[in-house]
Amino acid sequence: MRDVYAGIDQPVIAEGFAASKVSELLEVSRSGFYAWRRGEESLREERDRELMPENYYGPSDLTRSYGKSVDAAEVLPLWLGGDATKEHRRHIQASPLYWVTPNAAPTLLIHGTKDTYVNYEQAEWIHERLKATDVEVELLTLDGAGHGFKGADAERAERAMFDFFAKHLLK
Repeated sequence: MRDVYAGIDQPVIAEGFAASKVSELLEVSRSGFYAWRRGEESLREERDRELMPENYYGPSDLTRSYGKSVDAAEVLPLWLGGDATKEHRRHIQASPLYWVTPNAAPTLLIHGTKDTYVNYEQAEWIHERLKATDVEVELLTLDGAGHGFKGADAERAERAMFDFFAKHLLK
């Protein structure tokens, strides 16, 4: 978590967000993530509305990553104890798509159309699921961008993140 603090505190503070709000956001996000990973439904639901998630090129359904990612077949079995056939339930449990509820917080998704690590359709799937459950969601599509934004794409993604945080945290 220390890397996240180091990576976000200064730019966010420079944008006018109070450091305490950022720390609170990251702490709540971390708690929500750990609850989600442990499957503690009550804590996860309690925290959902407090989170302001933004998702840079993240997967939504790990069961459908194989064959569409340059390293899913290598990485996911290491993380989940086997591939999607052997450890299907773990893949589902680790996939945000299966954890969406109407209580989810507003979410910003940012994804490039040429991502070879996490296929762009992953963003479309979670976007559709969030919309279907009446959750406020925005999808910023970066045409031609890959995994790990650079240059103008990175600037556009960062600006969208700051605007999203301003919209929801500076109320």
